[in-house]
Amino acid sequence: MWLVPILAGRVNVLIFSGTIMVDKSPECHKHESECSSSNVFKPRKFTLGGTKVEFPYALKPYPSQLTCMAKAVTGARLGQNCLLESPTGSGKTMAMLCSLLAWQKQFREEAELAARQEMAQKLQELSESNAAKIVNQGGTDIEISKEKEPGFLRKQTFDLSPKGDSHQVQIPENPTRNRMSMLDSWSDDEDVKVATPVTILDSDDSDDYFRSPKKKQLKSSAPVKTPNKSDKREKQSPKKQPQPEQKGGEGTAYKPVKVKVPKIFFATRTHKQITQVVEELSRTPYSNTKMTILNSREHSCLRRLEDPFKSKTEMCKSLLEKNGMEEEENYGRKKKGCHFKNNLVRQPIEHLMDAMDLTEAPWDIEDFVASCKKFSVCPYFATRDLMATADIIFCPYNYIVDPLIRQSMNICLSGNILLFDEAHNIEDAFRESNSFKFTAGILNEAVKNCELGLMISSKKAECDQLKDAFSTFDKWMKDASSKLRLEDSFSRERTCTFSGSRFANEMEVAGFDKKAFDLFVKAAEALFSEEGGGQMSPTKNAEVVEGDESLGTANMRIVDIFKASPQLRTMVDGLKLVMSRIFSENLGNRDDYNVVLFETAFKVYREGPSEGGWQGKGSVDASVELGLNLWCMNPAIGFADLQDARSVIVTSGTLSPMTSFQSELGAKFPHSLSTDHVISPSQVWVGSVSRGPRGKSVNGVYRNAVTIDYQDEIGLSILSICSIVPFGVLCFFPSYAALENVMKRWQMSGAWHTN
Repeated sequence: MWLVPILAGRVNVLIFSGTIMVDKSPECHKHESECSSSNVFKPRKFTLGGTKVEFPYALKPYPSQLTCMAKAVTGARLGQNCLLESPTGSGKTMAMLCSLLAWQKQFREEAELAARQEMAQKLQELSESNAAKIVNQGGTDIEISKEKEPGFLRKQTFDLSPKGDSHQVQIPENPTRNRMSMLDSWSDDEDVKVATPVTILDSDDSDDYFRSPKKKQLKSSAPVKTPNKSDKREKQSPKKQPQPEQKGGEGTAYKPVKVKVPKIFFATRTHKQITQVVEELSRTPYSNTKMTILNSREHSCLRRLEDPFKSKTEMCKSLLEKNGMEEEENYGRKKKGCHFKNNLVRQPIEHLMDAMDLTEAPWDIEDFVASCKKFSVCPYFATRDLMATADIIFCPYNYIVDPLIRQSMNICLSGNILLFDEAHNIEDAFRESNSFKFTAGILNEAVKNCELGLMISSKKAECDQLKDAFSTFDKWMKDASSKLRLEDSFSRERTCTFSGSRFANEMEVAGFDKKAFDLFVKAAEALFSEEGGGQMSPTKNAEVVEGDESLGTANMRIVDIFKASPQLRTMVDGLKLVMSRIFSENLGNRDDYNVVLFETAFKVYREGPSEGGWQGKGSVDASVELGLNLWCMNPAIGFADLQDARSVIVTSGTLSPMTSFQSELGAKFPHSLSTDHVISPSQVWVGSVSRGPRGKSVNGVYRNAVTIDYQDEIGLSILSICSIVPFGVLCFFPSYAALENVMKRWQMSGAWHTN
């Protein structure tokens, strides 16, 4: 079904297969009218699940939004999964953005506070330990100037030099607050990165900590005084210090420590939906959150597609390989790699965000690509680089669901929040991403590529291992082809279905068992890790990359130029994924797969004259080839890969029945919710209209839908409803063809332009 807004504004009337739904209550328009006032700039603050949440509108959110936000915050706080069903139009996207970003902000503040308290304790223990060492060693005087109140860390001056060099260190007066200015300089926790280190000594030996006069001078929040140079330092102009981001009390400022904060992966079905989500983010009080949008090379590559490449992805991978070369447009010379990618290495994207003016507000992928084009940097790799600093990451959810894409994009899910929006068909996505299909043609191309590697590659053993594995699959498919049958009279392909267990047993008999699979994986990893990097003797397949031919071969460096073809990579990636599931340690996943051997027909065009002697495009031969479908039937196999995430939140308007949904994913969702619609039943009238204003039938069967009378009557009906119902009408059409037909007719009759 397709949605067509007839008039702009809030929807009151719905026409669906002859049924009209009318919103009778004017109260439903209050929310929008008030949002357009000045109150939109005054976020409403409230607390849900112990988290302070700011909502973008200065009026009470829908009850369904409050409930969804409370569930999401609780799940994120406890590290548990959520299954949230709320009807379309009830504000799920806004609710999820506000609640999760509010929780993330509070998590960061609490983690920083905890890290500071821990470092304060470590600093105090270190100070006490070092003071005891100084007393026990002797020969080092300690001068402590006591203030009015007792306390070890009120204000103390240590003379730490054993040989008379007077270096005094003043420790701040307040042991719990002013001391914080020194806390940035001490941490043993790998998750806490030091923001401002203190002056440290060269020696790593703790016994020599106070003995070595030689030191590395680094920035320190604690002032270090040297008496014989104090006058000179006082005359110098002080260096500009960075503005403090927080205060530790009584006017003492300090920088916040850096802690590990869970990232939010906001996954939607398509890139178009990401654009809508980013627009929603720009309306929230959290619009300055650091973000990035993951996308494909096809969407963001700045280069023109060149021959002989079939896609920008293939072209990019070829340029980034060890022997990949590009020709510079202005100079006609070749240079390694892609210059857009090379420019990104020279000037990291984090340094360019301010110049691009993309730090203050959320940005769309089109705007980001345009900005990257101005600075000649690669948008595809730039968005990937921004993952390191981004707090929220937007992407289509196949980037999270598909293991191959997740690995290629270096997406780390451990400890992070995963949100799947509009996830009513996510089970199918998990099934498809863990399945693999190939034909005998792709398999044969992979075998040929391995045979080429046996001739020109230094990794001959690895190429031979891959070739043997592919040959085993090819032989099994040919032997099993005798079992192909037409499933029914409507089938166009002959097929034969095997259970996962039967397929695994037959492959083990054929010679491809768990041990052979492990050798296959090791060979593929070794081949791809140093693809094109092995040495070889000068042959016609070698490439001269250094030296001058006039100087002889002694000054030449010859390298292996073997490259894995797309077919070889496809076969290796697909078999590694599926066979790793089938050959898992407990063998429990075998029956979760169905294997279908099929025979498909295709046409072969031969150049030259046809058989009758006529000159033309050539003859056409029909041929068939075998193929293999390795179908994953259980989405829980793919969902299990997400178990390292802190929390997985699945939202949609249609998740019921929720019990079966949870069962299919094979996971527990402690926090589940199914909310009512924001419009109460008393606000909706549902009726059926059989005739239009002129008394003609509006039965939308196919034979009537193409007639002029039907199209005119539908147009007059909509105009009549729009004349008495404000804020617009939403119409549903069964297809693009039906939509185009009535639009053309209304434009010709003048109904389209009627006010």
